[in-house]
Amino acid sequence: MNTITIEIKCYGAFRELGDSFVVEVPQNANIAELKQKLSNTLKASYQSLIAESVFADTQQILPNHYQLQTTTTLSILPPVCGG
Repeated sequence: MNTITIEIKCYGAFRELGDSFVVEVPQNANIAELKQKLSNTLKASYQSLIAESVFADTQQILPNHYQLQTTTTLSILPPVCGG
């Protein structure tokens, strides 16, 4: 099985993890599978935040069914609160 490397840029509460980090996923994994891998990898306090967050490339927010086919950089965007 081929794997690809995803660099994830961190924003909001995820900044505690640094500016970015790298994760490997199977080629053609989708965003939902990436979220599941992160939930299994990161400490439990991030699990609900990961579920509520979205991923984006440089142009758009990616739906959970979006397939990751090549090595790329994504941003993880937690929900925003405030007024």
